[in-house]
Amino acid sequence: SSQIIQFLFGEEYVSGAIALSVISCGFFVNVIVGPAVEVLKTYEKVKLIFTINCVFGLLNLVLNILLIPLFGIFGAAITTALSIAGREITSLIFARKYLAFRYDYIHYLRYLIIGALLVLSLQVLFSFVELNLMLFLLFASVYVILYFMFVLFFGGITQEDLFFLE
Repeated sequence: SSQIIQFLFGEEYVSGAIALSVISCGFFVNVIVGPAVEVLKTYEKVKLIFTINCVFGLLNLVLNILLIPLFGIFGAAITTALSIAGREITSLIFARKYLAFRYDYIHYLRYLIIGALLVLSLQVLFSFVELNLMLFLLFASVYVILYFMFVLFFGGITQEDLFFLE
């Protein structure tokens, strides 16, 4: 949200709010994909990781050359997000060849939906309220509490999760 960026960093950084949102999508894919690069490291596929990073680094460079003159900071954000997402998805494809692991995507989808609904509700709330430090801290605290309550309510904690918490 541009209000949060304005509050945290100042008015001069508000123009980067959309770019930050776009780049966040690339990092979101990184989180959803999980530890694919770590799996490749475990199987000593460092040359493969290097190749994947080089390919997507060059892709990022080429797309930046093409899109920044057309779209400015938004073009840079798009290319960075695509490069991050592409690198992670490619790493996942290769990691699945070496290790037969599967994700329970429905289980993780609960976390995504809960977080997204809370973020959207806070976004609506921010549009009606002038943000200051106290309100920001209050909203952040309420977000964390509600998130964990909803996760517990919708069965987001499994026996495996509890095992790791012990």
